[in-house]
Amino acid sequence: MKDQVTIPKPLRDHLRLAPGDHLEFEILPDGRAQIRKAEAESGPPPDRFARLVGRASAGLTRTFSSARTPRSPGCAC
Repeated sequence: MKDQVTIPKPLRDHLRLAPGDHLEFEILPDGRAQIRKAEAESGPPPDRFARLVGRASAGLTRTFSSARTPRSPGCAC
């Protein structure tokens, strides 16, 4: 399950949040909510391409394939 919430920019800046960061919410005894940036999980950093695995559609693949132009023989480009 992926829940999303919009955080005002001044608060994002204060918490040094980046897209995809996880947050922790706590309801205090007086009913107020407390928000904080979740601690990073230990372990190796995620592969920057891992989130893209399996995302390319056939149309996207064709677009990149057709964008390649044949090079002239002897071209040093």
